[in-house]
Amino acid sequence: MAIIPLKIYSSFSDDIFEHLTETKSDGVMSIKWDLLNIELSFSDYENNIFNPRIDDIKKYTQNFRFYETFGYTINKFSEFLIFVEKWEYAPNICIKTNDDIEISIGEVTP
Repeated sequence: MAIIPLKIYSSFSDDIFEHLTETKSDGVMSIKWDLLNIELSFSDYENNIFNPRIDDIKKYTQNFRFYETFGYTINKFSEFLIFVEKWEYAPNICIKTNDDIEISIGEVTP
């Protein structure tokens, strides 16, 4: 089972990008997180590359569900934002079930 790191040590560093595979085809960019076998696709015009529009992701990414500002699901992977008053008191935890489900609380994935 893949283990999702609880801490992302530096935003947009080479450490993060080494886990991603980027492809472009016919005006569509796809970013795949190989470890979890999830892929996000969107139009590859210049202003969309680092901050793709949600409607554009929905158009090109199969099985993508967006929950307003609270999170998203792609296939079987979900990420939800949890807001706490003082983040330093929030736990970094990971729960794994016998059904290959991992629930972790940590930093937001870039």
